[in-house]
Amino acid sequence: AQDVGARLGRALADEAPGLRSLHVIGTSAGGFVANQCVSDYVAARQGRGSRALVRLSLTDPFTSGPPDDEVQRGLRGLDGFASIDASTIAAARRAEQFGRDADFAEHFVNTDDLVPYTSTPLPLCFCYDVTAAAERATFPLPGGGRS
Repeated sequence: AQDVGARLGRALADEAPGLRSLHVIGTSAGGFVANQCVSDYVAARQGRGSRALVRLSLTDPFTSGPPDDEVQRGLRGLDGFASIDASTIAAARRAEQFGRDADFAEHFVNTDDLVPYTSTPLPLCFCYDVTAAAERATFPLPGGGRS
């Protein structure tokens, strides 16, 4: 999936050299694609004149690792993100860098949903915790559940 983001970032750099603003949004595992798009766009424009102002928005991005109660029992990756095996440790290390190449990066997170590994605040992003947002009371869940 990151290959798709890399190709898109390079294509934007090549095909839209006059681009003034770029806003890339990623949700859940799509955060890896969005972040890679930003990184490859910025790298491809380096040394080629001006580039767009780049904004990255991530909504509940997948950051890998066990739930917080397992973290309390000591299941943490080498990088400080909660992780279980080599693949989740690698994903957590990449997620730890989300936003590194953006001019502005933001992370919208809710910490009480059913999706695992999406509750870790990203260190290089402005984090907006929407867990207690009043609007969630009227948000319809798939299958008719309530938030």
